[in-house]
Amino acid sequence: MNSPILIPGQKLELGQAMIGPFKVYKRGFGTFISAMLLPLGVAVALLLAGSLITMAVFAANPGNSPAAAAFIFIGFYVATAVAAGLFSLKAYGMIIQGTFDIVQGHKPSFGDLWRRTRGVVGRMVVIFLLGLVLVLALSALVSVVMIVPALGLGVAMDSEYAGAGSAVGMLLGYLLMFALEIGIFILSIKLMFLMPEVTVQGNGGITAAKRSWTLTRGRFWRLLGYTLLFSVIYSVIYYAIMMLGAFIMMASVLTSIPALENGQFPVGMAIGMALFYLVVFAGIFLTLPLVIIFNTLMYAERINETGDTGNAWTYPGSGPRAPGGMGSGNDGSGYFGGQDLGGQGFGGQGFGAQGFTPPAGGQPGGPWQQPNAQWGHGPGHAGGGPWEGPRGSGGQNAGGF
Repeated sequence: MNSPILIPGQKLELGQAMIGPFKVYKRGFGTFISAMLLPLGVAVALLLAGSLITMAVFAANPGNSPAAAAFIFIGFYVATAVAAGLFSLKAYGMIIQGTFDIVQGHKPSFGDLWRRTRGVVGRMVVIFLLGLVLVLALSALVSVVMIVPALGLGVAMDSEYAGAGSAVGMLLGYLLMFALEIGIFILSIKLMFLMPEVTVQGNGGITAAKRSWTLTRGRFWRLLGYTLLFSVIYSVIYYAIMMLGAFIMMASVLTSIPALENGQFPVGMAIGMALFYLVVFAGIFLTLPLVIIFNTLMYAERINETGDTGNAWTYPGSGPRAPGGMGSGNDGSGYFGGQDLGGQGFGGQGFGAQGFTPPAGGQPGGPWQQPNAQWGHGPGHAGGGPWEGPRGSGGQNAGGF
C-alpha cells in the first residue's frame, strides 16, 4: 500500500493543492484513463451504428428523401449525446472514488471502482436533466435577445434599419452571454462538491447540491482563487498540447503545397488534419481527469475541516468506522485508522503524547474527536504508516481516529 497523499486534518496549502492532482493522477493513470474510455466507447459505437443504419435504410429504399436519412442520423446523434453524458457521469464518479482510495494509499482497480459507483448515474439523472433543460433555455434566451431587436426594428421602421437592429441584438446577446458565463462560473464553484457528495456519500442529486452549497459557504473566495490558479496550470498544459497539434497541421499543409499546385490530392494535408483533431481530442481526454481530481481533493479537505465526513473515508474490507470519526477500522486498511494512523502511527510521537497535545480532560478538541472518546485511552494498535512513532498511549483506535 502506498503512503497517503493527504494528511488528516491538513488544510491544503497552495502548492499542495496544485501538485496533489498530478500525484493522484500518476498513481491511478491507467484506471482513470480506462474510466474515460467509457463515454468515448459509447459515443463511437452509437455514432457508428447510426451511420450504418442510416445508410442501410437509404440503400434499401432509394426512394426515401435525404431528409429522412438525415432525420434518422440526427436521432442517433441526440441519443449519442445523452448516452455519452450519462456514461461521463459514471466515469467521473469512478475517478472521484479512485481519488479517495489513492489519497488513502490504496491502488483501485477498474472493476472495483465500477462496482462501488453503482447508482451514481441514477442519483444524478435529475440534476443531469435539469442542467440539460437549463442549457437549452439559456441558449433560446440568447437567440431571442439577438434576433428580436433586428426583427422589431425592421418591421416597425423599415428594412433598412434591420442592420442596426442586428447590431443592437448582437451587442445585447454578447452582454447577456458574458453575464451568463459569470453566473455559471459562480454556480460551478458553489456546486463543485456535488459529484463527490453523490459518489462517496451516496446522496441524491438535489441533496448533494444543497450539501455542496453549504460546504462552500464561507470558503467561496478561497475555492475561487485556488480554482482559477489551477485553471491557469491546466490551460498551460492543454494549450501546449494544442500547439503540438497546430504544428503538425501547419507542417502537413506546407508539405502539401507541391501536390496542390499540381492538382493532386493532398494526402499529407489530409493526414495532418486527422492528426490535428486526434491531438485536440487527446488533450481534452488526458487533462480532464486532473480537474475532477482537483475538485475531489478540495472536497476532501473541506469535509476534513468540518468533521462531517460521512462515508468518505471507508474502504472495502476494513472494520467498522467509529461514529463521527474518519477512520475505517483497526485492521490497517483505512486512511485514518489502523496501520496508517492508529497506535504507533497516530499515537506516541506521531500524533499523541509528544506529537500533539490534546485538550485537558479528554474533551473533544477537533473534527476527528469521536463522541465521548477519551484522549490517551488504551495502548494503541500496532502501526506502520508514514506517521509511525514508537508505541505510545496517544490514541484510541477502536475503529479509527
